[in-house]
Amino acid sequence: MDFLQGLTDHLIKNGVPPERLESWAEDGELTTTMTFKEDGFERTYIANFEMSSVRMDPNVLDALVLSWLQIYDPGRDGKKLDKPQFFCQPLDGGKYDIGYKIQFKETCKFVPSETGKWDIGGVKMSIETNYKEPESFGELLEFDAVTQDTELTN
Repeated sequence: MDFLQGLTDHLIKNGVPPERLESWAEDGELTTTMTFKEDGFERTYIANFEMSSVRMDPNVLDALVLSWLQIYDPGRDGKKLDKPQFFCQPLDGGKYDIGYKIQFKETCKFVPSETGKWDIGGVKMSIETNYKEPESFGELLEFDAVTQDTELTN
């Protein structure tokens, strides 16, 4: 479940303490065709991300999730996936409990590979998904329009 793992890694890389983050998949569905060996299969699931007692601005977390989705899972509307859902509970001391439910659809295909674990017609094969790492994600920056000069003038 590459999308689940990818977004989990992204949240941790961008400041969510790993000990405060739980992620898992549920309501999964596997779909195959008559030509399973040639076409592979699809896996549709709900990925859950729950962060407990984190000291992070919910707006920043929303931006992290949505920007990741735009880059790693473009064309979500064409896949007829549910819109991401969230919850946010303010706690004392500027902390929050925050969670997301995001539906993903992964296409899994068999591809020739010398290290493959599947033997199909005498050819070693591996399973490859439609999840692709972009060459560069970039960095999400926060600006304070009051104290930082944005070089915009009228």
